[in-house]
Amino acid sequence: MTTVGFGDISPALPLSRMLSVATSVIGPLYIAAVMGILIGRYSNCLREESKP
Repeated sequence: MTTVGFGDISPALPLSRMLSVATSVIGPLYIAAVMGILIGRYSNCLREESKP
């Protein structure tokens, strides 16, 4: 699901490896959270408009 390049450049130190893994995990979670907030606000707006 994620990539950090073509493999010609890779982190050498353990701290940089952990940082690249954390970035690979946090990135999609951040996008999912933002999309969830936007979709929730949009659905609330549609729900309020459909009320009589």
